[in-house]
Amino acid sequence: MQFKTVINILKVQHEEVLATVVQIKELLNSSISADDARVIQKLLHRLSSQLTAHIVQEDILLYPKLKNNEDPEVRKVADDYIDEMIEIGDYIEKYMGEWNFLHVISSKPEQFSDATNEMFVGLAKRVDVEEAHLFPLFSSLSPS
Repeated sequence: MQFKTVINILKVQHEEVLATVVQIKELLNSSISADDARVIQKLLHRLSSQLTAHIVQEDILLYPKLKNNEDPEVRKVADDYIDEMIEIGDYIEKYMGEWNFLHVISSKPEQFSDATNEMFVGLAKRVDVEEAHLFPLFSSLSPS
């Protein structure tokens, strides 16, 4: 697969993740109805699936090319990004284990909103860093 195609796939996935984030943010309030909690829960499932698909695609399409590069700096960047993604994955798994329940979402709306916004800030930072640094690095390795 061409390097440009890989980056395009990953960027589209970023757009999908961020669109789901926006949908969830629109429902965050100091009180969350049972109906909104159901919608949020479905959106959280979608977000989790989107993130999983994105991580798998990076593991298959992106990181092997970086990790097998002859330049040790490129390999180190790949290792650093992989380590950070593992931490982010663990954080999201913990978040989902704590907050992905209807009764918890609707009974603790302010805490849920705070935790959710905190997770979204982390996701947005990761997307920004990937698009500003990781994807250009990957593209620079493309054969002419």
